[in-house]
Amino acid sequence: MAKLTHVNQDERFAPRAGTWNAFVDAAQWVKDKTQGSGVRGETLVDPNRISVRNDSGVDVPRYGLLWLTGIVFEGLHTISQAEYPCARAIAIAVAPIADGEIGAAWEAGKHPLLVLEYASVVVGDRLTPIGGSWYTRAFSIGPILVVGLIPESDQPTGLEANAGLVLAEIDRYRPIGD
Repeated sequence: MAKLTHVNQDERFAPRAGTWNAFVDAAQWVKDKTQGSGVRGETLVDPNRISVRNDSGVDVPRYGLLWLTGIVFEGLHTISQAEYPCARAIAIAVAPIADGEIGAAWEAGKHPLLVLEYASVVVGDRLTPIGGSWYTRAFSIGPILVVGLIPESDQPTGLEANAGLVLAEIDRYRPIGD
């Protein structure tokens, strides 16, 4: 990340579009987090929650598995669908994120997660990303640990066939131990 410095009063200032847009995104994020709260932004931040910009070309569903692909600036990551099953840096979408929009994701902890072949998943299974998808699947050496099953009665509607939610424990960079 570039070092931030002030511009001198007599200096010409012409930022690149990407730089200016990242600044506007950051300012909007701080405003959204603090507006009307009477507190400073850092007191509202969950240490396991990050801000992400959806650069995937498609909308992200709630609880979809995200592949962190880059950093716009400190505190805002870019995401896409996993391109291969062993994506290194992962997170889970807190809510739906429209293409090109900024949303929130968890990068660590225990959270609901979309999984295919839901009926065959059991506590203790490991999950891995499915390339080109927001879903996961069981895989013996996957980086995500299933720590709970979400009852059928609490499953959301509109998921892909054979899909459901499980309670999964993730850590952004490394597998969770048993």
